[in-house]
Amino acid sequence: MPFKIKRIEKKIRHWAGRLLFRFLLKLIKVTPPCILNFLAEFLGKLAFLILWKPRNTILENLNMAFHGNKTKAEIKQIAKKVSKSLSTGIFELLQSACFTPDEWQRRILIEGKENLDQALSQGKGVIGLSAHMGNFTILGGRLASEGYPLKTIIKDPTDPELGRMLKEIRDSQGHKSIPALPSNKCIRETISSLKKNEVVLFIADENWSPRKGGIFVDFFGIPAATAPGPAVLSLRTGAPVVPMFIIRQTDGRYKINIDPPVKFKPTGNNREDIFFLTARFTKIIESYIKKYPEQWMWVNKRWKSRPAKGGSGKNIKVL
Repeated sequence: MPFKIKRIEKKIRHWAGRLLFRFLLKLIKVTPPCILNFLAEFLGKLAFLILWKPRNTILENLNMAFHGNKTKAEIKQIAKKVSKSLSTGIFELLQSACFTPDEWQRRILIEGKENLDQALSQGKGVIGLSAHMGNFTILGGRLASEGYPLKTIIKDPTDPELGRMLKEIRDSQGHKSIPALPSNKCIRETISSLKKNEVVLFIADENWSPRKGGIFVDFFGIPAATAPGPAVLSLRTGAPVVPMFIIRQTDGRYKINIDPPVKFKPTGNNREDIFFLTARFTKIIESYIKKYPEQWMWVNKRWKSRPAKGGSGKNIKVL
């Protein structure tokens, strides 16, 4: 009986999510931006007040990351801004479904295009390193609007119908995707895309269970199970890794920061190289989160996995 109840609850959640998604998509088409901004801010505040479970996760993660460096008042203030940022991001994603080419360029600036162009000139494809920061859901659409052949590794939502609707938005923007599962197919498609000199974007900041191949590296001073995919594929294909993050600006616009490719010379010890690169990539992500803490998705359970008892977790220090 409990199993049947859970299945019914899951179906209700999926149905409600799809209904809300369709309603907001229609609402956004007929509502002035100033009202949408007000709604996004209101819903962000409301969510922080009534959704106790994600609120507690955000606060717990912030306390772990900034323990001893920020006061409780500062952490609570960041948490409120995180909730607002998440709400705003949903509205912006839906708005982007109707963006004109001019709106893409006007609302989202790009800094460091020369770094991506230089990496692509090598002809080995590019592994884009990014995180759940700013509004990562529209990063790919903006780069696609510049003519870059880009695909993002996507972890589909549990509701297949909602996943299909989100894919339609991405496809309409020229932003292609590669499903993260099944993993073998994902790897084949990624390698194929890199051979075509395309950009493959990895959102590489989620907990990745050791059972799935995750390795423990330092994240805010705490071992965190991390996907080694970007490191493995870079070492295997020679594709450069280019950090790229989309940051919300104070005027409501966005800026995509594209950093120079990560420099690294393989040592010949593949296992150690994978650990070192994964740790280095995680440090790059951490540096952006420290700079813009209110724009990262702290609702993720980044430290969900724990190293085996008595193990070190392969916690590597990166200078």
